Amino acid sequence: MLKINKNFYPAIACFSVVIITFITFLPTLGLDFVIWDDDISITTHKLIRSLDWAHIKKMFQKVSVLLKYAPFYWVSLGATYKFYQLDPFGYHLHNMLLHTASAAILFSILYQFFNILFPGSDKKISATAALIATLFWSIHPLRVNAVSLAANRTYCQAIFFILLSLLSYFKFMNTRKSQKACIEPYYWLTIILFIISLLSFPIGITFLIVFIAFDYYMLQRNQVKLLTAAIEKIPIILITFAVFAINVAVRINPEGIRAEHQFSQLGFHQIMKAFYMWAFYIWKPLIPLKLTPLNPVLIESAPTDPNMVISALLIIFLTITIIIYRKRFPGLFIVWIIHLIILTPVLGLTDKIHYPAERYAYLQGITWSLVIGALVHLIYGNPNVKKIFKKTLLYIAFMTIAILISFTMPHILIWKNTITLGRHIISELDIDYYKLDIYHRMGVAYFQKGKLQEAIFCFNIVLNNTNEDKNGLDYLYRGMSYAISNQPDKAIIDLLTAIEKHSDFAPVRAHFWLADSLLKTGRPAEAVVYFKKAFDLGLRSPILFKKMGRAYEKAGDTANAVQAYKTAEMLASGNDKKSKTE
Repeated sequence: MLKINKNFYPAIACFSVVIITFITFLPTLGLDFVIWDDDISITTHKLIRSLDWAHIKKMFQKVSVLLKYAPFYWVSLGATYKFYQLDPFGYHLHNMLLHTASAAILFSILYQFFNILFPGSDKKISATAALIATLFWSIHPLRVNAVSLAANRTYCQAIFFILLSLLSYFKFMNTRKSQKACIEPYYWLTIILFIISLLSFPIGITFLIVFIAFDYYMLQRNQVKLLTAAIEKIPIILITFAVFAINVAVRINPEGIRAEHQFSQLGFHQIMKAFYMWAFYIWKPLIPLKLTPLNPVLIESAPTDPNMVISALLIIFLTITIIIYRKRFPGLFIVWIIHLIILTPVLGLTDKIHYPAERYAYLQGITWSLVIGALVHLIYGNPNVKKIFKKTLLYIAFMTIAILISFTMPHILIWKNTITLGRHIISELDIDYYKLDIYHRMGVAYFQKGKLQEAIFCFNIVLNNTNEDKNGLDYLYRGMSYAISNQPDKAIIDLLTAIEKHSDFAPVRAHFWLADSLLKTGRPAEAVVYFKKAFDLGLRSPILFKKMGRAYEKAGDTANAVQAYKTAEMLASGNDKKSKTE
């Protein structure tokens, strides 16, 4: 039997993490964009279309889309657009590579930490524990949302850089030759990577607690004074407060498409929601079932509902118990504090609309990996434990990983496109009100794919069950679907309603298709009016002037008809250099 040198175990284990993570998330490369933030951040977002100085400047100024300050996120999307334009493959490839690289970095961190936590331990044991712990994080179904949604580059990129920052901090602590951190290159590299992470997305704004936790284990080992370590954290503290202040300002003064998620004052309801979120991310990693990107439980619940009260009691009980036994289990105490603090940015304490999401576990899930890896190391590395029990432990661990992969890979496929995602969400939702928003998104997706009858079906569901189509979008899309599918009478009714509601979403299309439908129903004079409005709103295309010419002709205005036809021919031949295509 071939024996492997123990010195090679860490490298082999790390390579295994990379390969397994890569293969697990390989299906993401076949995913399309979905109308679930991809449309907001990528497909319709003009800011990422160029990386010239003017656009980069705006990237560091614009905050309205995400309601977070994340300039490096926009720069990253801009770089992807430069090479792939709007091909979803490039965006998903970038996410997958970031996630796979993060898994490799996490393995290196956990392996080094287990060697510190269990001094003198066998390399094979530390590598095995780090392998299991890392895979529990990297291939878990809760990672799917963050990796499979192209727009969630925010999470993949922020976690990649914050893990690099922590790895750099390890290197700094292990190689420092002086009590003066200012002369140590890895110290400054740690700070730079931390800044990039927070400016990619502030998910790690409370990550200072992790640096402090690692100091607890490493200060005595490296003979560094407590005061020295505290002073070294000043730049990280200042950066954290600066980014926090910027993001609070954004929350207090929201604008743009997500202004409805505006700042809310902290109250009893928000506190009870926080308890629920803390509890949710304890049990959900262990029972990753009924996963959905829309979980309205906190939107619909009252602060005195049983699930809220039970969550609060559970967190209070666990906190008191862990504090009481902190001297006996200091590691558990530290992990619990990290769990509570790391989740603080996603508790929804300042949001009027908030609910638990898979992506919020992207950073917090590492605490579970740490606990699982430490338990594996304690048992697998204990000479008093029989070999049969050790083998059983490893069998259970790797079977659990295999089961998680069997959950993760099918879960990735629900993100294939807006239709598959919408069907999944609807199947998991119990509240009809929230299904209407999903039907709207599916209707838009069907329209974009040219499946007009399916689109009409979805918009019928929405419009027959709500009076809240405030901006006329559903009337607009259903009207255009009717117009294109040659049902002009129905199209006219819907498009007039959409225009009456002053839709801000491409009103030019409403005027164009309304004019086209009026022309088909023998009302050419009215059609001319709306063709002109489409022109006034910026539409410049041969088809516009060709149809306008036909409307003039049927209305008996030969001179304007001829002029419109000539303009159509000019645009079609490309002679009008000032023309703008839709």
